[in-house]
Amino acid sequence: MWEAFCKEKGIPIETEYDAWAFGSTDREADELAQLVLEGKKTATASWYDSYVFYKEDLPKKGGYSVVMDSKEEAVCIIENYSVSCEHFCEVSRWHAYLEGEGDRSLNYWRNVHEDFFREEADAIGERFDDYNKVVLEKFNVVYPDEYVSHDDILLVEPTFEMADEMDAYRQEFIDSGDSMDGTGFRFDEIPAEWVERKRRYANPSSVLPDGIVHATQLMAVRKSDGRLVGTIQIRHELNGYLRDFAGHIGYSVRRSERRKGYAKKMLSAVLDYCRALKINEIFVSCIETNEASRRTILSCGGKYINTVKETDRGEILERYVIKEEN
Repeated sequence: MWEAFCKEKGIPIETEYDAWAFGSTDREADELAQLVLEGKKTATASWYDSYVFYKEDLPKKGGYSVVMDSKEEAVCIIENYSVSCEHFCEVSRWHAYLEGEGDRSLNYWRNVHEDFFREEADAIGERFDDYNKVVLEKFNVVYPDEYVSHDDILLVEPTFEMADEMDAYRQEFIDSGDSMDGTGFRFDEIPAEWVERKRRYANPSSVLPDGIVHATQLMAVRKSDGRLVGTIQIRHELNGYLRDFAGHIGYSVRRSERRKGYAKKMLSAVLDYCRALKINEIFVSCIETNEASRRTILSCGGKYINTVKETDRGEILERYVIKEEN
């Protein structure tokens, strides 16, 4: 499979790659490989200390792997688009969702991986706890073509490496006089500080200021050129203001990238994630005069609730709900 992939894509055959199977049993290897082929599993995690103990190199961004099944036969080839290290207790709900296992919740992910990592620690005489580091890989299938996603955007959590792109995104909103809905961005804020704040809000172990709820901030990056085209925020729970006005989801698209369907793609992509968060009634709002946003919500199954006047800025908002049966 590697030779066929290299020949088809024009990649040197000498390019390094790994070959491995998911999990620790034949059943897990086959089930998890199948989830990859179905597009449900686009992430994995491993215990950092095992790399140190066995003197193995950490995975790399842009690195290739041949995924194998229980018979050690090639299933597909994946390429990492993100590699990071986090403490076990800081792994985000979004990463757990991308792993695609069970009900895709963080609780499920923690239960399964804590058992797995404890076994690995016991095998080398170490102790595993919530503050052990884990290596988080996020990937796309790149071969065979029948399993390659043709989505033109990728939803990713903000990183410090994206600060310059976020600054250009912010500047476009300033120049056009638009509001950066769905970001919580203050125009006088340094992008790196915004990234840190959003990472803290997504961290399930963070204690947040009064009036702030845990939320997942995602960036819509176009695959072809890496350009940040939009952002979307998913609030894990509602406080009084969110319940009455803003709802669970906010999003924005930079003016130069509008009328290309990106808002609908973002909203559609996170609805299943909301259900993994046990949000079965997803509340979304738009400004009364924003016809494009209204169409986006309706196209994703939104049902009109009512029209309200927002207290802080005095904007007239239309409130919608997207229910699980939709």
